[in-house]
Amino acid sequence: MVTFINWLNGEVEISGSDLNFHVTNIPNFVSISDFSEDDQVQIVNHLKELFERYVDESFCQFKTNCEAQLENSQEKKALITKNIQQITEILNGDIHFTFERFNCSYWEGISFDHQSYKMIVSFYVRHIEKGHTINYFFLQNENSPLYQSTLKSHPFIYSYSIWKFKKWLENYLLCHYEKGTDLEKARFFNKLLEFKESDLKILKNEGCFHFLCALVEKILVNEPNSNNTSFIFRKFLLENFFFKPQIPQIDFIEYLNNRFGFDIPPVKLGTFEKKINNSIYLNLKEKFHWVN
Repeated sequence: MVTFINWLNGEVEISGSDLNFHVTNIPNFVSISDFSEDDQVQIVNHLKELFERYVDESFCQFKTNCEAQLENSQEKKALITKNIQQITEILNGDIHFTFERFNCSYWEGISFDHQSYKMIVSFYVRHIEKGHTINYFFLQNENSPLYQSTLKSHPFIYSYSIWKFKKWLENYLLCHYEKGTDLEKARFFNKLLEFKESDLKILKNEGCFHFLCALVEKILVNEPNSNNTSFIFRKFLLENFFFKPQIPQIDFIEYLNNRFGFDIPPVKLGTFEKKINNSIYLNLKEKFHWVN
């Protein structure tokens, strides 16, 4: 039986891999079923890691180019909006060919023929929009005789990369030019939400504020409801994390809505408690052990 190491060293290649290459040293071809189940998992995970690395490299290049343009642009919002529109047109299949190949003016040096463009669109629709599992066997490991660096600009890589870049552009637009909450802006810039003196009207100190931010992101962002709000309120009340011992519930709700951009109704808080919330709280409490 062949092994993951045989495949990783380029000694064998899996049937069905992309063979659009001219190579002289053709490896022995085997079926994925020729590997043990554990080795099959290792192969898929390795190809997935390659895919994610190529996507990240491509995305980072797009982002770097964009940031360089933004630095000197007098129309930053228009530039961002234009690129979002262009990527949307590409992924939706709205590009009409006037020549043999499709050239994207924003990303220099990248062009696709008709068939490759169809692959870009189909990957987006099938795997990003509809959520089907990605088959990574269009890739080869980097020790394979079939491997060529052009894989990094494969239509599937390109499709996922520009979609990821589009999400970055949309976040940039939200945080700079549209109504974005302080929490959304902090997450976009990968930093802690900035502490303000006004937070001390509700909370005991800055440490309590950052602990609350962590809880908000883990618990309230996806489900900003009365039960989850009640859970945090009761915990903070017991831990004496508030500015004063008996803060009204309605004041806490108003604070959350104003500070984090929620729309939690000012009603009596629920009493139902999810076990997962308590687990999240205890795990975060260990990380914020310095809070007092």
